[in-house]
Amino acid sequence: MALLKRAIRFELKRMIYGHSFRLALFLGVALAALQFATVPLPYAIADTWKYWREGLKGAYPPSLFNTWIGMTSYSIYSTIYYYLLPLLCCLPCATRMGSDIQNGYAVQAATRSTKKDWMAASLIANLIGACLITLIPQAVNLLSTALVVPAYRPLIAALTFPLSPNMMGTELFYANPLLYTAAYAVLDVLIVSSMATLAQCLCVFGVTAKVALVVPFCLSLGSAFMLGTTQYAGYVPSSLLAPHQFGFVNAALPSAALYAGLLLAGVIGMCIRKDRLDLL
Repeated sequence: MALLKRAIRFELKRMIYGHSFRLALFLGVALAALQFATVPLPYAIADTWKYWREGLKGAYPPSLFNTWIGMTSYSIYSTIYYYLLPLLCCLPCATRMGSDIQNGYAVQAATRSTKKDWMAASLIANLIGACLITLIPQAVNLLSTALVVPAYRPLIAALTFPLSPNMMGTELFYANPLLYTAAYAVLDVLIVSSMATLAQCLCVFGVTAKVALVVPFCLSLGSAFMLGTTQYAGYVPSSLLAPHQFGFVNAALPSAALYAGLLLAGVIGMCIRKDRLDLL
């Protein structure tokens, strides 16, 4: 256990100081900043939206809960962010795992402890990295928006909030929007963890880092293309990742079970392949 803890700390440090993690995090924060500059900030200070801010002409004032990046489906930067998220969250883990296997570092690291410990430490560190890449830009955007836009409670009658009655978690959103945001962050963590695990699993099976990086992203885009106009559109990663929900799905447990199953399958695949690590 002591060797595993030390390995996790070491792999986590490598991941955080890696160029791929910094690049992915920078791109995520940049998109969050651009959304803030083009949506919440104008709502807060532009004269164009003065009547809305003051609630004139029957308009419901802009709220934190319909202007931050997770709730603005009409913002191009919000759309780009959630479409790119499967790619960004896989960038550190695919490049690191692929590089470690290709240059022989994986075999050397495994000899200092065990293959099981190194695989577990690398998986845990990379999953933490994927979660940070997902949560930090959203947290920065949410907190920045809260500084300039009041957190008025969402009202379904206002018709300015993205969730309709047939969407997942609608009752929770209108009753306690902060709890809804926190619950959706947990779902995002589950989805990106499954994506990152898939990328790592592909590397362990001998797929190159570049291919392993783009496979989850291509699967997300492909599923959006094939299912985007069907009743299953809400299960597409790029749709489900966004709290405003591009697609309509009212099935929280099946969605969570789907991506938890993908995560488990990836972990099992890595466990099966770990004994052949030195042959890659």
